Amino acid sequence: MRIRRAGLSDVPGMLALKRALTFDGSTAGGFLLGTDAEGYRQRVADGEVWVLDDGRIVGLAIVLPDGPFRRSDLWERRADVRWQEDVGALAAGTLAYYDQLGVARGPFRRWGAALALAATLRVMETADQLVTATVQAPVCNLAAVPYIRRLGGRRVGRIDEVYPDFGPLVSDVWAIGRDGYHARLDAPVGLAERWLVDVAREAVG
Repeated sequence: MRIRRAGLSDVPGMLALKRALTFDGSTAGGFLLGTDAEGYRQRVADGEVWVLDDGRIVGLAIVLPDGPFRRSDLWERRADVRWQEDVGALAAGTLAYYDQLGVARGPFRRWGAALALAATLRVMETADQLVTATVQAPVCNLAAVPYIRRLGGRRVGRIDEVYPDFGPLVSDVWAIGRDGYHARLDAPVGLAERWLVDVAREAVG
């Protein structure tokens, strides 16, 4: 099992994983929405795209640094977000956006947190806030929320969205501050958390 940075040759495998992680009715398992081949190619070029490689792509994590995030669809629609915090104050800092996290169902899930973390290590050296969104309704995508909360994430807003392959949905918008992020990495709780931090740092180098 290997966590590594993605290249353009990984796009077909990323698309295959996305197809495998379509919504199956479960509220506990993760699922991926949106993004076609061109979208993944653009993310590989612009962002921190990391994969879990077991001879095939069994996990992916995508984080966009400040510039690409501010050109993203979510940021363009920030006026549609029902903000619980001052978006002006949020926008004044350097931002990063956690775009996608998906891991194949089964034994690979234990690697999900390390993969999730690996994708953030570089951008969080400079970003003041890591922003992300999780589906809240009509189902609640619970897979990513524990990771977000573990790093001190807080819900900062909510937005109505429509995905062609899913339909209308409501997403929670979260923010993770740099101080809370680094505090948790510097003092992981328990052996399991120490393991995932070490695995992520070793993967990134």
